[in-house]
Amino acid sequence: MVITVILANANLHRTLVDQGSSADILFKSTFDKLGLQDKELKAYPNSLFGLGDTPIQPLGYISLHTTLEKGTRSRTLNTDYIVVNVSSAYNALIGRTILNQLAAVVSTPYLCMKFPTLEGIATIKRDQKLARRCYNESLNLKGNPRGEEINTIELGGVQVREELHPQPKGAILRGDLKETLIQFLKNNADLFAWKATDMPGIDPKLMCHKLAVYPGSWPVQQKHRKLGPERSQAVEEQLNGKWRMCTDYTDLNKACPKDPYPLPNIDTLVDASSGYKYLSIMDAYLGYNQIPLYPPDQEKTSFLTPKANYCYIVMPFGLKNAGATYQRLMNKVFADLIRKLMEFYVDDMLVKTQSEESLLSDLAKVFDTIRKDRMRLNPANCTSR
Repeated sequence: MVITVILANANLHRTLVDQGSSADILFKSTFDKLGLQDKELKAYPNSLFGLGDTPIQPLGYISLHTTLEKGTRSRTLNTDYIVVNVSSAYNALIGRTILNQLAAVVSTPYLCMKFPTLEGIATIKRDQKLARRCYNESLNLKGNPRGEEINTIELGGVQVREELHPQPKGAILRGDLKETLIQFLKNNADLFAWKATDMPGIDPKLMCHKLAVYPGSWPVQQKHRKLGPERSQAVEEQLNGKWRMCTDYTDLNKACPKDPYPLPNIDTLVDASSGYKYLSIMDAYLGYNQIPLYPPDQEKTSFLTPKANYCYIVMPFGLKNAGATYQRLMNKVFADLIRKLMEFYVDDMLVKTQSEESLLSDLAKVFDTIRKDRMRLNPANCTSR
């Protein structure tokens, strides 16, 4: 889980709580940003394992005050951080040393950490959005802890539609793999969408979003909101498929119970993706909008515009249980590939490959499934490295 702590009188975001680590780690980039000096480091004779493919020799260690939580239920510890010069999506790593000092209990299902204080039990909740960003960044750093250039090919940009030339990003893939991958992407160009009308949509028999409204709930008509010329134009462009618009469904969400369908644990996804030679990252194009909305529920999503009244016929952004519905779809569509070949979090997909020889065959299995179930990918956010 990813949390925020107070370290050296600074709010330190992107702090990873790692129950499997026997050391508390501070990365050199963070060490420098905190204004700490190399002369403050004390010698650390041992090597560290687990931060890369080879043992890491620390720069040293430093004792710093670490404060967790704020207010009367905060706890401050004097902690020895081992400083390493390794690229990371995180600023620091808290291991079992601090957790044991706190007598902390970390709950993965509830995404929080609890520990006793003189004023009662303190609870630190995980920053889910930040954890997701760290997860995506970690995928680009796994197997490359020292920050060397990464071999990457990216298919992106509207202009790609005409010639479908993937844009190289970083170094060139070795041998003929780049050209082979380019040709593979050209052969599967129909799986990429450049605008909303390129999406055929998921078959309603496979997945359809339903609104489980509490019995007895009454429709709520919100006050008409005045929009300036620029925003009014943006609404019209959204309705024509060019913009993404999010409607305020606060009242509708209050009338619907929370879907308890579980989302994946990001820390687990990072661990499951490490050690692979190639990682292919894919993003669904307007993922939520690919799932149809149950017809009897469509009028419940009605909204006003300066020119007309509309309702959604596909699952819109902003609904309470949209993420759970999409995760349920992904688990159903890729049931045979989960953990073996793929990892995903809602509409972010990752194909992990052990060897150059199996890269295209692995991608072909995923693409065949995407084509069969009428999903479409966002070319601007699909990379292979």
